[in-house]
Amino acid sequence: MSHNKITVQGQNPDSSGNVSLSSLDIGDLNNVTITTPSADQVIKYDGAGYVNGAAPAGDMEYILIGQGESAAYSTSGASSLAANQSIEFYDTNPINTITGATLSNSTGDWYDAITLPVGKYWILTQTRVEFSASGYLVAQWKYSTAFKSSALVIGDNANSYSGGASTTISSFTSITGSNQPLDFKVIQNSNVDSVANQGNTIAEFTSCLIIKVTT
Repeated sequence: MSHNKITVQGQNPDSSGNVSLSSLDIGDLNNVTITTPSADQVIKYDGAGYVNGAAPAGDMEYILIGQGESAAYSTSGASSLAANQSIEFYDTNPINTITGATLSNSTGDWYDAITLPVGKYWILTQTRVEFSASGYLVAQWKYSTAFKSSALVIGDNANSYSGGASTTISSFTSITGSNQPLDFKVIQNSNVDSVANQGNTIAEFTSCLIIKVTT
């Protein structure tokens, strides 16, 4: 009969020309190969056709250093808190899920630099230091010779110096080259106490969260 001349995946039309597809699976398409499907898998193109597989990873890539642990700053690799010196982060178990990123530790569980792959990042940083008298400290992330974040200012007379700068860095930065460390540097200070007199303050109150936004 004329209504049986056309088939779809072996399915014949009825007398009205309708073809039922209810018995067909997505794997019946000629460019789709389904192998032992399981819950939460997706169909994706593998370069040759469409196959089933795990969904692409959706977890954000991030670094977290400084989770409130105690350690005397005198045990770090820092020699001073003068201008252009790095402020170090203490963490016995830092988290780094950014592919290609590395953490540099000066000594033990103290970290003084981060190397990030090319990409765009959001950085959240805070710190606290001990002062020998009324004073302030200005700090900023520095990449090679360029500043790569907003600055933070702390201290009991910080406002007169900073004109309202934040006590926390919340900044977006772009890394365009490789193998250059990102350092949390002291920019200016007044009456910041010595490394020996910092006690546990820096370890307990200095932290950074770096989230990769794009490649």
